[in-house]
Amino acid sequence: MTGPIGAYDGRFGRLFSVASSRRLVAHAHPEWQFIFNIKGAPARFRVGTPMPIREGEVLAIPPWATHSKGAGVGAPSWMVSLLIAWPWLREVQESGLISAVVPAELPAEPWRARLPKPSRQLLERLCVVALARPDGTRDGFERDLAKLLSSVIAARAARREPRVLATSRHVDHRIRKALAIIRTGRRRRLRLGDLAGEVGLSRAHFFKLFKQGVGTSPLHAIDCTRIAWAVRALETDQPIAELADELGFSTRGHFTRFFVRHLFMPPAAYREALRVERAGRCDRTWMAEESRNAVPRGGLRG
Repeated sequence: MTGPIGAYDGRFGRLFSVASSRRLVAHAHPEWQFIFNIKGAPARFRVGTPMPIREGEVLAIPPWATHSKGAGVGAPSWMVSLLIAWPWLREVQESGLISAVVPAELPAEPWRARLPKPSRQLLERLCVVALARPDGTRDGFERDLAKLLSSVIAARAARREPRVLATSRHVDHRIRKALAIIRTGRRRRLRLGDLAGEVGLSRAHFFKLFKQGVGTSPLHAIDCTRIAWAVRALETDQPIAELADELGFSTRGHFTRFFVRHLFMPPAAYREALRVERAGRCDRTWMAEESRNAVPRGGLRG
């Protein structure tokens, strides 16, 4: 089950909101991800070990950490997801204006935390600005986003988690070459055997070195690139059937199932969410649901 959605892609990365009890397949991506459970049942995420997030909590997932979500039971979870691009994060860290807001090093492990009331209010304001601002102006959005990240990191100390030790990884030069090929996006019908051969490795050795160096499988890296390419293409008027063929899917239905398993919603719904955001309407975002008691009046509940 998936309910009202909103999406906003910006220089910082991607923000989207969704009410869903769907499962998500195991996947990974190069950005930091912060998933907020706004309201509803616990969201049954898994990042190596089970890490469910309850209402009012956030789950932080480091780059290339493989994660998934089990199907919910009963009512959906209302969630907001933030994917934070590394170039923007580095710029924030180096900025003289807000250099102290985000620490130089984020913990290289997944964690959960309960958001204090000021952070919940800040998240609400960010969603209003990103998803429901009629005039499209977003003054102060990136500053407030940096403050939210800082508060999430600070909230981490308030909840003890079984520690997932980060390891220092050496990335073989052949794996770096493979990542560059994947990232170009020019050959989206890429086969893993062909990729292994192109960098001079057997398929088995390639899989082993990739997992050791990157932390996830090459298939997850390729799928991440396909999703990123699809999201960018959905901002245009390119027909979805044409996009599906370009990404190497045999049918539009196959592509739709792939997209839903990674982003909860069909590509047509995601495109509509982007159009709604650009039009400055909020009737399909979770903020509009507040007036119908999907989110309590006066802010997000803790």
